[in-house]
Amino acid sequence: MAKSKCIPILTYGLECFAVRKAEVKSLDFALIRFLLKLFKSANVDIINECRQYFGFNLLSEILVRKSDIRLKN
Repeated sequence: MAKSKCIPILTYGLECFAVRKAEVKSLDFALIRFLLKLFKSANVDIINECRQYFGFNLLSEILVRKSDIRLKN
């Protein structure tokens, strides 16, 4: 549900703002923490493997692919 509903809504909302790299890192951190709790793991390497297996990209990866969102330093 997070991948199909929450992430698209969040990226749509971010299109209205000039987002700093530090803010995107904070959003990535929150997403990783969500996945750590979802998979009941404390190992980030396992979470990254699960993300790759399920095709769950971080917000920084999604925002880089979108051409209309510009990241500020």
